[in-house]
Amino acid sequence: MAREAFKAHSIFDIWSRKIVGFRVEKRESNHLAVDMFETAWREADRKRELTLHAHHQKNPE
Repeated sequence: MAREAFKAHSIFDIWSRKIVGFRVEKRESNHLAVDMFETAWREADRKRELTLHAHHQKNPE
């Protein structure tokens, strides 16, 4: 039986220390990442500027 792997992505607000967006997908994609940020921003109804810091960690194998 084959195992499936999923990628978990989250958006963490460093000021409130809360996760303000997340997404679980079977693959990584720029399109999916942009959609995740746009959805989180729209749902939070943000009125101020956004500062983005991205961190990518390679899976140890």
